[in-house]
Amino acid sequence: WSNGTPDITKRVIITGNYTVNADISACSIEVLLGATMTVTSNATITLQNGLTVDALALPNSVVFESGTSLIQNSTSNTANSGSIRYVRNSTDIIQYDYTYWSSPVDNQIIKNFSPNTNNARFYTHDSSPGVYAWAVVPSVTTHIMAAANGYIIRAPAGHPAGTPWPGEFYGRPRNGSYSINVFDNGLVAGIEQNRNLLGNPYPSAI
Repeated sequence: WSNGTPDITKRVIITGNYTVNADISACSIEVLLGATMTVTSNATITLQNGLTVDALALPNSVVFESGTSLIQNSTSNTANSGSIRYVRNSTDIIQYDYTYWSSPVDNQIIKNFSPNTNNARFYTHDSSPGVYAWAVVPSVTTHIMAAANGYIIRAPAGHPAGTPWPGEFYGRPRNGSYSINVFDNGLVAGIEQNRNLLGNPYPSAI
């Protein structure tokens, strides 16, 4: 570093290839074209403001490996620009297993997230009155995973049994406040219809 160790008051500019393997804080981070930043070892990056990745950067220029986090104190949904690759490993799965997922980035097309899953095996839960049922995600090749919405996706065809699957999200990391409708339909035929499938919209634990 040219100006001492980063802290929450300092703007950080990445001009080369940098690996984050321990927690760091910064006012903001900018990753220039041709540079890379890889976050490993369950490290957390805490930013007061935004993460900027050059618009012409390659898809793997900024990578957050499974178990790592990006936490931002800014409440703006537009604090970030550019795209990252964010990895989340599932638990060990076998053929026909389903895993719950939610996208921590904008503009993630659901089929691109799991291209080897059968098109009819992407679901969300429609909790609206009069429906209250699992719903197949329509047009999976164009459907963008909505912020804070939960999805259930079957294991990809050919995945080795009893191993985790590394789900990879590509897009602008989400930040700020999100809202989603939640329904409680009360008792229907003696059964309480109050389940909603929500998801974590952030590239960190909540």
